[in-house]
Amino acid sequence: MTIRAENIDNPTEASRLLSNTTPGDDARFQQNGYGSVPADCESSNDSESTVSKPKYSNSYIARVVAALLIGVFTSSIDASLVLATHPVIASEFGDLEDSSWLFISFMLAGAATQSLYGKLSDIYGRKPILIVCYGLFAVGCGLVRRWNDGTGLCDHNGSFLGQVPVFVVAALLCWILLPDSSSDQVDNEVGLGNSLARIDGLGAFLLGTGILALMLPLEIGGQKVPWTHPLMMYSVPIYFQVTQRVSSTIAGAHLFPAVIGNTVGGIFSGALIQRNLIIASSIFSMSSYGLMLLRWTGHTGWAESLYVIPGGMGTGIAQSAVFIALQSAINPGDKAVAASGLYLTGTIGCIVGLAASSASTQVILRRVVQVKLAKQGMNKSLIDEVIKKATESVTFIDEAPKKVAEVLVEGYVKGIEYSHGISIIFSFLALIAALLIRERKL
Repeated sequence: MTIRAENIDNPTEASRLLSNTTPGDDARFQQNGYGSVPADCESSNDSESTVSKPKYSNSYIARVVAALLIGVFTSSIDASLVLATHPVIASEFGDLEDSSWLFISFMLAGAATQSLYGKLSDIYGRKPILIVCYGLFAVGCGLVRRWNDGTGLCDHNGSFLGQVPVFVVAALLCWILLPDSSSDQVDNEVGLGNSLARIDGLGAFLLGTGILALMLPLEIGGQKVPWTHPLMMYSVPIYFQVTQRVSSTIAGAHLFPAVIGNTVGGIFSGALIQRNLIIASSIFSMSSYGLMLLRWTGHTGWAESLYVIPGGMGTGIAQSAVFIALQSAINPGDKAVAASGLYLTGTIGCIVGLAASSASTQVILRRVVQVKLAKQGMNKSLIDEVIKKATESVTFIDEAPKKVAEVLVEGYVKGIEYSHGISIIFSFLALIAALLIRERKL
């Protein structure tokens, strides 16, 4: 059977996929590329090697990383500011017992949109989505400044408003320095409606609702439902505010050693990525919480406040090592969604861990206060009033009588010690998980 030329040049649905050719047809088949292998494999490889991805200089890569680092660093600082100022903000509204929602709502919104942003970046590219995110963050910081009847709150305004120009600069640098790129899977001729149809909006909504349902019982238990309300006690700032009666600024400054440790750990892990680093990160965290459990007894100086460094370093190592391990084990086309899923699980773990730690803190606080004040001869109604005022405003310790204030401080310290114990348990579980990870060559 012979094949006519028109069938070769203009194949149809009825054309055969594999053809019987004569030796004289080999050259033409190789030229047209139908069903035969090129005679010179080396020349084919050479031609393929000429089509390569654009290479960037080290200085260009450094500028791009610097532009991205500004946003990442500032967002981390923002989280630290919320940790440090949440008692003051909630106390100004007279609702310290619900201060947890200042941070929970922030984390919940991030958890619900992590995978959504990952998919959007696959469709529209990383650069425009990143610029939009920086813009939204700047707008949010500006709105916080004007939240109270259009006049803004005093004392902590600058901590949020000062981030606005930083994120504006970060967005401009990203717009200038980052290369324009979009997913190879997206056809440029596809309309906006078809592109948006690929977004699982309902799934994102259900994901956020599911996470809310998961952590809501941990957050409203106690006075509102049958078990003690888990007041969000961010242990490091609240510890120094209670025991040393320092401002939110100084209390927040005690978090910077952990931030430094986190940064150093992340850089070290990125430079030397090994499975053993993930194991070491859990050990660092356990040692940090163990030192705080044993040594933070109410009289802590700056030297002992540095115990948070191993904890921050362990977190930084774990984040970088797990991220790199994930990126090396998945299809490149799924990297954005997979990374979003990784950050999502981290956010969920943070919500559950903080809620569990704060629940134990509140339970122990109430127990210590009730027992100690009862021994002083105070009746139950007055004890309940003291607990109520202590959970409404952290400044009540300054207003309470000396003996009552001492009991409140002791209750806070004991409760925070139990929260460190829970942190040690979670770090141990992370250590077990790290031992199960397979190490593969990058």
